[in-house]
Amino acid sequence: MLGSSVMFPDIKERKILDRIFWFLLSLHFLFWSFAVPIFMPFYRSDTVELTIIGRQWVVATQRHGAFNSWVLEILSQVTGGANFVPYLAAQIAILIAVWSVRQLGKEFLSYRMATLSALSLLVYYFFTYESTNFNNSTFMEAFTPLTLYWVFKAFQTNRMKYWIGTGFALAGGIYCEFSMFLVVLAIVSFMFVNAEARKYWRAPGPYVTTGVCFLLFIPLLIWLFESNFSLFTYAKWSLSRGEPSCWKWALYFLAGQIPVILPLLLVLVPELGVGWKWNRSHIWGKEIKNQFLTFMIFFPLLFTVCISVINQQRVAPVNGSQIWPILPIFLIHTAAKVRDDFISFRRSLGIIFAGMILWGGIAFISVYYSPVFRGEVSRRYYPGKELAAEVTRLWEEHFQTPVPYLRGDDWPCDAVAIYGKDRPEIFSPLWSSEEDCRKKGCVLLWQIPDKKGRIRTQNHFMNDDFYYSENQEPAPEWLAKFPDRIELPMIELRYATSFRSEPVFVKIALVPPEGAGLGNFPAKN
Repeated sequence: MLGSSVMFPDIKERKILDRIFWFLLSLHFLFWSFAVPIFMPFYRSDTVELTIIGRQWVVATQRHGAFNSWVLEILSQVTGGANFVPYLAAQIAILIAVWSVRQLGKEFLSYRMATLSALSLLVYYFFTYESTNFNNSTFMEAFTPLTLYWVFKAFQTNRMKYWIGTGFALAGGIYCEFSMFLVVLAIVSFMFVNAEARKYWRAPGPYVTTGVCFLLFIPLLIWLFESNFSLFTYAKWSLSRGEPSCWKWALYFLAGQIPVILPLLLVLVPELGVGWKWNRSHIWGKEIKNQFLTFMIFFPLLFTVCISVINQQRVAPVNGSQIWPILPIFLIHTAAKVRDDFISFRRSLGIIFAGMILWGGIAFISVYYSPVFRGEVSRRYYPGKELAAEVTRLWEEHFQTPVPYLRGDDWPCDAVAIYGKDRPEIFSPLWSSEEDCRKKGCVLLWQIPDKKGRIRTQNHFMNDDFYYSENQEPAPEWLAKFPDRIELPMIELRYATSFRSEPVFVKIALVPPEGAGLGNFPAKN
């Protein structure tokens, strides 16, 4: 059982702090869930990918587990496919993360400072602007602080519910991204390093956690065997991008963490001052609670750096996103002097509120006024709804079935898959075959260069058999797969923005279902 020197405020003050906490968290939740979709109507590619994967209810893909995709599909079913679903899903994850940090903070800090450490995350880069890109890391960033809170409570109380909860949280994170194993490794390593934690190896708790996590992991393990461990193949590829260098990529990773944690540091200036001093006994003292925070931050950080150095390959700065949510607790707990008074707390709240407005403004200005800063309209205004409506109309004009499959360039295919009323499937060999497309038919979509000869495209997960040749036309061998295709006149659309923009040219071809009459089609172009 851990000793605690945490001072709790009276009931009245705690109620005030609770109201402040939930008020600011609610403002953050509502803005990024429901206001942002107004000026970011089209999703980023990661979000589109997860939305489409969620409809398949697969255990995993060759890149990641499918937990985040399940969340999107469930919310889509509940809300009738509302446009705000990915933004809402991200904020649910952030709510879990912020709540977990506050709960963990209460074990180390005063009630006021625990509240502040959690609220500081409302200006955290990955919980603000980057949260609009719902991806596989989003819920992992929630499961990590939740895991750390439950495992710390398990160390503190040895109650079985916390050991079981830790197993559930770890499994959830693993189903998001395999990098969650870094948290597993950190916890296991800590239980060898810390003398007080080592005693739990003789208790049932850690083995219950392992059993729960393993039972939940079995479906993913079966999938791994069936797919010849393609997740590990992708992980190897992901770590091998970039020019080999012993220190270059490690420094690149560390440098990328500075702008991420800087807002968190600014929030704590009223409490810690500009050049605060460390309390060495709290950084690595005899108590398990002091060593826990330090280990759970620096072990994953140093391990990631070592992987980069040993592998001599690129590790993206985003891989540090799961490390920093507990940083505010660590900084306050290890400071030699903390101004734990209402005046300092109020100043920090002012910084948080200003930061919330600033991040909201950055999101709006960077997207809506993209033509001013970047010279081109943001892809968040891609005319997806208009394209989906036109493709659906053309298909139904000739066939009496819903649009079955989409193949070709990811951008137009993504748009039709997201906004099409029939929820057509983007072809992927993971859940469909060439034979499926031939039997049910499909729509082929690709882009035509604009007046400057450019094509704004990005192929990622789906349609990995499609690519443009050197003359920016679909590869001949790809088109040869569809000898019965009927090419229609191109579709011309414009970005859904008030700014002047170049038109979007999309070429469409229909591959009739097996046995369907061809009808009266325009001649091939």
